[in-house]
Amino acid sequence: MQAVRSILVVLDPDHAHSRALTRAKLIAGVTGARLHLLMCDKRHDHSALLSLLSSQLHDDGYDKVTHEQAWHDTLHESIINVQQAEGCELVIKEHRPDNPLKKALLTPSDWKLLRLCPCAVLMVKSERPWTGGVVLAAVDVGNQDDDHRRLHAAIIDHGYAIAGLAKGQLHVISAHPSPMLSASDPVYQLSETIDQRYREACRAFQAEYDINAERLHVEEGPADVLIPHFEKTRCGGYRDWNRRPHRYLWSFDWQYFRSGAGYAARRCVGAQERRGNRSSGGVSPRLKLARKDKTPTCSRR
Repeated sequence: MQAVRSILVVLDPDHAHSRALTRAKLIAGVTGARLHLLMCDKRHDHSALLSLLSSQLHDDGYDKVTHEQAWHDTLHESIINVQQAEGCELVIKEHRPDNPLKKALLTPSDWKLLRLCPCAVLMVKSERPWTGGVVLAAVDVGNQDDDHRRLHAAIIDHGYAIAGLAKGQLHVISAHPSPMLSASDPVYQLSETIDQRYREACRAFQAEYDINAERLHVEEGPADVLIPHFEKTRCGGYRDWNRRPHRYLWSFDWQYFRSGAGYAARRCVGAQERRGNRSSGGVSPRLKLARKDKTPTCSRR
């Protein structure tokens, strides 16, 4: 996080107050990063508002502030184009709930941004302080190819940096599949052997970032059920957030923090790496039920 020298702050033309800007000011105050304000709107001119915000930031002591209004076909493409042009190491954007019907028919812009942006992305859901909170970094150590190893390292590194800035504590969680007697690898036929393999895969970053066994959580079940459940039951209900393969940094204030090397919370910051649904038949009824009940008892088939 200390390496962030330029932050792209995405402003919402439909909302005057920006949680993203509030969070960006907090991070820039610690890192000394430049703030580049971006308004993505092809219908109206927002130059007066951008100039006013820049002036206010200068008055507050933020000397390195620039701004622009841009649009390139879609929202996520507009953000990525500006990020590339400005060389920003971090993109901060406020997440707002999507229309259920629109979400069912179209891929949300925030998801596309998290998936395609080449740098770290922080999705902000609240303005609650991070100080003294728990940073929850979620990784899928079941995949150990080079790309996943780099991904794991990036998520843990970002989580460690955030915990340091917030004077909080870093925890790591990894969700593993349920055992299957028909699995070709004997390891995946018993819960105990799966758990052991996942914990062994975590030892490298445990040693590097001084994560003891009490702060490492290897659990059985789907990640999108386990992580919110863990956050609510053990982190005091706080979360904030990160790229390929599906990755999110969760927290109740970064609701999605994607490290570019990937969400949001009240006190707990988290990073989630999500695996795509591998089953050919889609999501099983048991998983749908688990999502509805928000219990970590069911898994993908």
